[in-house]
Amino acid sequence: KHIPLRQFLTFEEFCQNVPFDTQLIGVETPDAGGISLCKFKHPQRAIYILGAKDYGLPKNVIARCNHLVSIESVRLSSYNVAIAGSLIMFARSFFRVET
Repeated sequence: KHIPLRQFLTFEEFCQNVPFDTQLIGVETPDAGGISLCKFKHPQRAIYILGAKDYGLPKNVIARCNHLVSIESVRLSSYNVAIAGSLIMFARSFFRVET
């Protein structure tokens, strides 16, 4: 319900400041693996990490994620980051949030 905005110089610095009991959810293309968005049970406290459209998330970021989620696509291999983020937030708002 509240979205803070913070800035970090490195991914390591970001990881050191992840709030308590918050899970990191990597968002990738279906060919990169991960749980299908329509089957994923969103945790109460989560940070969703989206990669670049052309090469996705770096391996060191994926390694730090608690879960990897993929968004199905019919015609394209991936969505642009704005669309992917919108789909994730829609799914989180209306479907399967853990209580």
